[in-house]
Amino acid sequence: MTATLVTGASGFIGLNLIEALLSDGIDVIAFDTRLPPARALREFAELHGGLVMIEGDVTDANSLDRAFIHPVDRIIHAAAITSNVERERVMPTRIVAVNVNGTINVAQAADKYGVRRLLLVSSAAVYGRWTERGVGWSEDSPLVPESLYAITKLTAEFTFQRLAALYGLDAVIARLGWIFGPWEHRSGVRDTMSPIYQLTAAALAGKSAVLPRPDRRMWTYSRDAARGLLALLSSDTRQAVYNVASGMLIDLTDWAARLAEKTPGFRHGIGDPSADVCVDLFSDEEPPGLSAARLDAELKIAWRDEEGAFEDYHRWLLADPWPCLEFTERNRS
Repeated sequence: MTATLVTGASGFIGLNLIEALLSDGIDVIAFDTRLPPARALREFAELHGGLVMIEGDVTDANSLDRAFIHPVDRIIHAAAITSNVERERVMPTRIVAVNVNGTINVAQAADKYGVRRLLLVSSAAVYGRWTERGVGWSEDSPLVPESLYAITKLTAEFTFQRLAALYGLDAVIARLGWIFGPWEHRSGVRDTMSPIYQLTAAALAGKSAVLPRPDRRMWTYSRDAARGLLALLSSDTRQAVYNVASGMLIDLTDWAARLAEKTPGFRHGIGDPSADVCVDLFSDEEPPGLSAARLDAELKIAWRDEEGAFEDYHRWLLADPWPCLEFTERNRS
């Protein structure tokens, strides 16, 4: 068995990556501090590739050694703490340890075990606050991270690139923008649930929802993001860094209207103080777009449009609405 190692395997992006890899018949070693949700284990067992779960922490090099119980030919490093302001205040050391030191440990393990191809999952958060309206972020845009999450992700990028050069690794970095879709859940290390998740969960749980303001931004469906990441991992990339984004613009008011068509009785609006759930947009203004022109010039990714993403996500949620049930328990107004 020669496998692809995925760190952060039980997180939102990690689960989508495992699903895509197993669907392609690729064996996976999934490394995380906790097991995936039961639904994921059930569904993944029906896919073509083999899955080995290893519980461990990327901040512990000895723990990480256990992930190499079978030969590994590629690594996708997706382990991270996606922190909010509250977590930044109370556990900055842990955030740095996972996001930066964990990246160092993964690069060193790759060198130790002779793994040459690595992909680091990073974030568009490294670009920082938006200042020029009407212009999207490209890989050459200024990097001005503000949050501790963004600062540590950029530090991880620089560290990753330097160690890759020192060890002779074939390494690439992917910056993800706003992602939504299957396997988004409260993992304990991801504090910023997407507004689309919040709206959809409220509708399926029979709750009303309100947006604090209109919001229209560029989104990428999680299953498509995973496909983009795997395409980068499997290709002879010409650049060190790529934005991964579909260019799909979604107006959250339109998304809520789609939900209302599928879920009779779902009440939604803007600024209604009587609603059960007030959706957290996590920003004071609409963020800019994320240009994936570099990725599109080299690779052809089949991105879904809004209708295709909505229908696939809705079918997935109806099959087992565990994320929504969890949402109502933790976010009841």
